[in-house]
Amino acid sequence: MPRRNLLTPAERTGLLAFPATDDELIQHYTFADPDLSVIRQRRGSHNRLGFAVQLCYLRYPGFALPTDAEPPASLLNIVGRQLRIEPDIWPQYAQRPETRREHLLELQACPTTRPRPSCASAGKTWYVRKMDLTGASMSCACCPN
Repeated sequence: MPRRNLLTPAERTGLLAFPATDDELIQHYTFADPDLSVIRQRRGSHNRLGFAVQLCYLRYPGFALPTDAEPPASLLNIVGRQLRIEPDIWPQYAQRPETRREHLLELQACPTTRPRPSCASAGKTWYVRKMDLTGASMSCACCPN
């Protein structure tokens, strides 16, 4: 049986696209005090930066940073500013593959990994954008209305 495509290629690209504007970066990647508390538990600036970037990726767009991928400079800059860490130390992160794996396992179990607000998850963000474009109204179980 052929697979149905729920999203057009353009919608899929938009859904998985990394935030491009400063407003989007701030919206998705500004850390709250609980986030900073968890991040600061890492030893070494490079591990704090890497852990924070992994947290950002898990929050939005909702998947782990691929092992061979370099995060966008805009993300490294906004994270680095919040943590008061120079973003150019990124290459020092996870020189041991175990470090990245351990961080990902910890983040997956951590409540701060969840998107904020809860209905700003990648799928719902696309859905809300789609609803905004069509003018339809929406309510969801996670939003008190």
